[in-house]
Order: sequence, then structure tokens, then C-alpha cells
Amino acid sequence: MKRLSVIAMLMLTALILAALPLRAFAHAHLLAATPADDSVLAQAPTQFSLQLNEPARLTFLSIQKDNEPPQKIGALPSAASAQWVIPAPALTPGSYILSYRLLSDDSHIVSGSIKFRIREP
Repeated sequence: MKRLSVIAMLMLTALILAALPLRAFAHAHLLAATPADDSVLAQAPTQFSLQLNEPARLTFLSIQKDNEPPQKIGALPSAASAQWVIPAPALTPGSYILSYRLLSDDSHIVSGSIKFRIREP
């Protein structure tokens, strides 16, 4: 009888743990971006938009054209957010990589990049 009670308690504990939301174990990740990854644009964007699955701090943002050195995009807001809109510097036709780094609420650092191209007029 005691053995059945222990098994029942273990099963109940497993059910409770399985029912808890996994949000605490997840990291911030990119849901959408403008410009979109691998997009080809007719004209240069005036801003960059990043939409995340949860609030995070944007700690780094840079833009790199073709084989040129990356340029840091400064003056980033310090508060956490799930939606970022950052003014873009003046961009000319070419291929670009927009690189970002996020600090999520669970203190994990998440990095990523978005590639896009601006066509010649």
C-alpha cells in the first residue's frame, strides 16, 4: 500500500511539472524582422524592426556592407522590449548583414543576423 502511495505521488508530481509553462526555460528569439532575412529591396530601409517572442534588452546592433568592416549602430534603448524599431543609417545598393545581440530576462545572451540586399536603382 505504501509503495502505491509513493508511485501515485511521483506520478502526480510529474503531471504538475509537465503542466507548468516552459517560459522560464526559453530564451528570447526573433519572430520577425524588417527587412526580412534574405530579402531584396528596391530602396534602402529607413529603419530596422525586430520582433521577439519575449522582452529582451538589445545590447548590440551593427550593419556590414559586402566585405567592408561592420559599423556599430549606437544609441540603443536600455529598457527591455519585445519590439524594436531602430533608425537605419544611410545605405547604398549592395549586400548587408544586420547583426544583433540580445540579453533575455533569464540572463542568456542570444545573437543573430539578418541578411538583405539593396538593388541598384
